[in-house]
Amino acid sequence: MTEVIQILGPIFALIFVGYICVSRGFLQQSDVSGLGKFVIRIALPSTIFLGVTSSNLAELVQPTFFAIYGFSALAIYFFSLAVFKYGLKDGLTGSSIKSLGSSFSNSGFIGLPLLLQFFDNPPMAAFAMVVLFENLVMMPLGLAMLEYGNRDRTKTGQQVLTAICSQLVKSPLIMAIALGALVVVSGLPLPSIATDSLGIAAKATAGAGLIYIGGTIASAELIERYRDMLIVALFKLVLFPLLVSLALLMGLGSTLNPQLSTSLVLFAAAPMITVYPIIGSKFGYATFCSATLVVTTVLSLITLSCVLLLI
Repeated sequence: MTEVIQILGPIFALIFVGYICVSRGFLQQSDVSGLGKFVIRIALPSTIFLGVTSSNLAELVQPTFFAIYGFSALAIYFFSLAVFKYGLKDGLTGSSIKSLGSSFSNSGFIGLPLLLQFFDNPPMAAFAMVVLFENLVMMPLGLAMLEYGNRDRTKTGQQVLTAICSQLVKSPLIMAIALGALVVVSGLPLPSIATDSLGIAAKATAGAGLIYIGGTIASAELIERYRDMLIVALFKLVLFPLLVSLALLMGLGSTLNPQLSTSLVLFAAAPMITVYPIIGSKFGYATFCSATLVVTTVLSLITLSCVLLLI
């Protein structure tokens, strides 16, 4: 239990600092938003780039890792979609936003700090592969379903597809992975001034990201639709890591080293992405997504503790 506290303590302490700073007025929501942009556009891409360039090509392309994480995420997404749409009779847009929250992990702001706290020598290739899958598969799928559910008030299908592709091409995270992979393939050494500069920016990722989460929680609105929020939290925090763990227990990850296997469970167990309320706001679900983010992040303190005790 002491080890669990040592791993999760600093993470949730910084989230609490962000919450206090915003709730007590030390920071404004605009300050926190700027901090989030810094992490997403500069610090996190720097971390990903250095992680990719410090790995070899074989470490970055592991079909078994992609298969286990990808199948589990997609299975949770479509199972959640079916539960909300057909079981609870929700609309397609509402079901899609809840399915996205159930299956899209916060790999950058919580998954990465977990990795850094758990391992002495974190497998950054695992982080890069999760980010790649999330941004190339989960995000386009989620946005496409949301746009389709909201199709009567949106652009044509071709315009939606073009917009999604444009977002992917412009994504700093995808650019960091692509540039890092190019460096690995070319074999060209990076000048020390480049690695040192990126390293300084990368060091800010975990701390700034966790404070951003706390600030986001402080400004979130709580609502009374607890049933749907708790179902999303159950799918994300329990069912997702359970599915990944079952795949590993069945021997499907036998070709993976222990660090990668553990990383799979840690990323699956993280709460949903911090930009969840931003995505939801475009489709009229800002309040629900904000409240769900609060509930899921708070509950993750319990579920992550259980996961760490069982690993």
